[in-house]
Amino acid sequence: QYLTEQVKDFRKLEQTIVYNGIPPRSVTPSTYLSMLYNVNLTRTAWNQTFKDAEYFEKDLMILETHPNSCPLCAPMQGKVYSRTGKSKRYPSIEVAYSHGVGHPNCKCVFSIILA
Repeated sequence: QYLTEQVKDFRKLEQTIVYNGIPPRSVTPSTYLSMLYNVNLTRTAWNQTFKDAEYFEKDLMILETHPNSCPLCAPMQGKVYSRTGKSKRYPSIEVAYSHGVGHPNCKCVFSIILA
């Protein structure tokens, strides 16, 4: 009961977040914290994948496709990238980053190509 007024005030807080050309939207601290949580989970998975790729000395990674992907990531999905940028055949993973992969709430996942 004693937190009721504080929660009401908390829900009124809003801020505008603009990222990578995505139209600004109003978010509450709750939705912002949810986004941070999702980003941290995704980045943790990425970090382990990159660590495993380094351990197994694999350079090529694929950005997995998934339904309902955002317009930033959709053109980059299903493509192979070079983790180190040393491949002459495949672009560096930095290309995917420069096109928006890894944005807040990004659901994209990289996988190691073991071949």
